[in-house]
Amino acid sequence: MKKLFLVAGLLLGLCLLGCAAPKMQSLWLDREVNVDGQDQEWQSCLLHYDEKNRIMVGAHNDDLHLYVRVSSRSRSFADQAIGSGLTLWFDPDGGKDKVFGVRYPAGWIIPPQNRGRKVGGAKGAMGSVQGDFPQNPSASALPAKVEILGPEKGQKRLMDLHDAETLEDIQVRIGLKDGLFVYEGRISLQRLGGLDNNGPMGMGIQTLVRVDMGGPGRGMGAPAGGMGGPASGMGGPGSGVGPDMDEGAELWLRVWLAQKG
Repeated sequence: MKKLFLVAGLLLGLCLLGCAAPKMQSLWLDREVNVDGQDQEWQSCLLHYDEKNRIMVGAHNDDLHLYVRVSSRSRSFADQAIGSGLTLWFDPDGGKDKVFGVRYPAGWIIPPQNRGRKVGGAKGAMGSVQGDFPQNPSASALPAKVEILGPEKGQKRLMDLHDAETLEDIQVRIGLKDGLFVYEGRISLQRLGGLDNNGPMGMGIQTLVRVDMGGPGRGMGAPAGGMGGPASGMGGPGSGVGPDMDEGAELWLRVWLAQKG
């Protein structure tokens, strides 16, 4: 009987070890980082590679902000992130609770019907869609809405990028160049427990998949409000995940902040 309990305990321990979120150490930021959806400033950063989702994650911090970079050459991941938004989740206590989140782009998709066409139909629009996602978009064509989720349960705020930076001290940008999708975010440490938090924080990276739930006048992947613009995506402004969303990629990391010096 003792042997049975010992084996069960070992199996439980191995399961907990295997299920634990991977660890990642943020690096102290000793230079300026422009949050522009570009990759050049992250070449020397230690990156965590998640083979399952085919994404790379890096983190810098100073005494005021956490900077996060998520990148992928996976066409599927980029299509999800651009089409339905990428959410950064944070749990200051180091777990996997979705306490505070930032989703961008919010309420904006490229419908499958538009793939292979010019999106927007105007000069400076988002370029030609190659396969599943657009190549080399201009900054002026990128969506301008970001959704702040939490920290109160059910709290959601949809706002312009400029307002998010001014009112929430949050910056986010995406870029897609030569097949590399890049998401950059800057989050105030005041929302994440502060620099003096010696324990790890939980950080989640999540995308959603738009699925066809049927219904009159709706094609595969079309939002609830039809072939909408910013107001129709993700179930409407401030509504969060609508009924036409399914789980996409999700990765959780335990992130330790760097200390100055």
